[in-house]
Amino acid sequence: MRSKYLSIFVFGGLIGLLNFATANAQITSDTQNGYIMVHSYNGSTTENAFGYHIRIYDKNVNIQNWSLMVRVNGLIRNGEGKIVDPTKLRIRINTISGDGPTLAQIGTNNIPVPLSQTDVAIFRNSKAPITSGPNNSYKTFSFSFDIITEGGAYLEPLKSWQEYNLNVVFSLRSSLNQLITGSPASARMQIYPQGVPPAGPTYSILVNGDANDASLDFNSVAHYANGVSKTYNSGLSVNSSTNYSIQIKTLTSDFQATSTSVPVSTVQLNLKQVGTIKEQTVTLAPNLQTVLGNLAPTGAQPQLFNIRYFTLPNDARLLNAKPDTYKATIMYTLIPQ
Repeated sequence: MRSKYLSIFVFGGLIGLLNFATANAQITSDTQNGYIMVHSYNGSTTENAFGYHIRIYDKNVNIQNWSLMVRVNGLIRNGEGKIVDPTKLRIRINTISGDGPTLAQIGTNNIPVPLSQTDVAIFRNSKAPITSGPNNSYKTFSFSFDIITEGGAYLEPLKSWQEYNLNVVFSLRSSLNQLITGSPASARMQIYPQGVPPAGPTYSILVNGDANDASLDFNSVAHYANGVSKTYNSGLSVNSSTNYSIQIKTLTSDFQATSTSVPVSTVQLNLKQVGTIKEQTVTLAPNLQTVLGNLAPTGAQPQLFNIRYFTLPNDARLLNAKPDTYKATIMYTLIPQ
């Protein structure tokens, strides 16, 4: 199983804001929110969980090879701090209505697509352009989407009467991947499966508490000269009925800010198993790395790990970075052995 969380690194103490704006005033979009219920260990299919509406307000619009993207915005978390791995959820087109093209005209199908905290394509490079005629200044069409929740024993530790918040962002992009229009949407999600969990090995991995939104702050010359460090005690918990390894990777090669970036390799990660001497340090990178391997089964209680993020002294890449908030997402993966 996998667990993702947003790691926020602040340089210079400034706060960056996320804004949604249309790159082309001729086209706007809005969304329809939904509600998702998972009451079976077999998973669920929620029809019409989201709607995405595209509106054209001008004549002679002609946008070729456009793509429709979606990403999960933030953690799928409830009030107990439990987190759903977004890859356990898949999205698929249910219907296209209004003045829009058909699936066949777009050149795609309605095969479900796993969600992610980075943009994934529902489809790319539509064969049917977005158009309006010389006498038609307003057109609209809508997509309706189903959300498919994967079944399995992983649902047991997520069982809760407290609802999860699933926030996504739909975006319409040009052939050059430029944003044309985008809109956020949200769904409340209840996971309370009935009956007995499926038999078989049990695995779960969870980033706990403040470690979900980790931060490294640079606000003095000494921080750049000496490096900074932040430890999240018991920041990671694992349940495994077999031997296992823990791997990590970043979902991007850089920490992204408003208009600039720094490599994720500027930050080191140390993972230490609580109650033992087992620990290891790796440099953050977008490729999977094994941090700790061949760990023993956890038994009935989860095994806890301390997470420490730190930077090295006098790293020129940080010294030359513009003051801003830099963000990246780290994926923790449990590998059964």
